[in-house]
Amino acid sequence: MAGTRDQILFLLINLSGQVLAKVLMKVIFLLMELVLAMTCTLFFAGIFKEHPQLVKNDFYITGESNAGHYIPALASRVHKGDKNKEGIIINFKVLQYPNVAFDRDSFPNERS
Repeated sequence: MAGTRDQILFLLINLSGQVLAKVLMKVIFLLMELVLAMTCTLFFAGIFKEHPQLVKNDFYITGESNAGHYIPALASRVHKGDKNKEGIIINFKVLQYPNVAFDRDSFPNERS
C-alpha cells in the first residue's frame, strides 16, 4: 500500500510541477511581448520625433510567421497610447499578420 501512496504522491508532485512550469512560461512570454511592444513603441516615437513630417502618415503594423505573438502586443500598445493621448499620437490604421500555418486547401477559391 505504501508503494501505491508514494507513486500517487510522486505523480501529483510531478503534475503540479509541470503545471507551474507551463504557467511560468506563459507569464515569461507575456512579459517578453510587453517589453517588446514598449521597446518598439519607444523606437517609433523616436523616429517620429526626429521626423515629425511622418506623423501625419497612416501607420500600418504587419508581420508574418511568429508575428502572431508580437504584432498584437505592439498594436495594442500603440492603440492604448493613442487612446490615452500618451506621447506622439501615431496615425495607426491597420494590423495584419497572416497565419502561414493554413493549408492552401483551406482556401478553395485561391488554388493556382
